[in-house]
Amino acid sequence: MDSQTTYLNYKVATSNGQGSRRCPANLAFLPSTWIDETRLYMKWRCNLGTVNIYVTDAVGHVVLRNIANCNFGEVTSWDISFWATNIYTLFIMVGENSYYDTFSYNASHTC
Repeated sequence: MDSQTTYLNYKVATSNGQGSRRCPANLAFLPSTWIDETRLYMKWRCNLGTVNIYVTDAVGHVVLRNIANCNFGEVTSWDISFWATNIYTLFIMVGENSYYDTFSYNASHTC
């Protein structure tokens, strides 16, 4: 693992199911997701069709919003080199379910 690469691990944000869960959610279908100094990457583990992806900063402002067509084995990436050093939350909306992870991004650019 490169010291400049951060890997994300999703959690369930919302679910359309009712009642309590007795076992952990299976999130293996979600993409492998990582960031480096300039890009956010997702490698799709299965065909999910169209999903909504967005990233918010620490105060809730949306810094990335995208609709991705997810096909097994493909890698989707976005330029994040213009983001400021901050804490961000990535959300993936699959149907009525939402998944997220929070990560730190340290900007390598100087202004």
